[in-house]
Amino acid sequence: MDFAVFEGDYDSALTNLSQASQLDSSKVILDAVADCRVAKESAATLAHHTTDASGAIADAGGLQQTSVKTEKSGTAEDRLRKLEDLLKKKLITREEY
Repeated sequence: MDFAVFEGDYDSALTNLSQASQLDSSKVILDAVADCRVAKESAATLAHHTTDASGAIADAGGLQQTSVKTEKSGTAEDRLRKLEDLLKKKLITREEY
C-alpha cells in the first residue's frame, strides 16, 4: 500500500484513511477522516471564492481603466464644455458638476 499523499490530494487521503479504518477503527483514524473531509470542502469553497474574486477584480480593473481613459480624453476646456452640456440637459446635478 502506497501512503504517499500530495498536498491537496484529499481523495487519495480519504481512500487511504478508509482502508486504515477497516483495519483499526480507532478514534484517531475516524477524526482524521472527518478532518480530511472538512479540509476538502474548505479547499473547494476557497477555490470557488477565489475564482469569483478574480473575476470581480478583473471587472473592476476594466472599469477603472475605462474611467482613466475617459478622464484623459480631450482638453480641460473640452471636458468642461461636456460637463456644462450635461448640466444644461439636466443629466447631472449642480453638485456633480
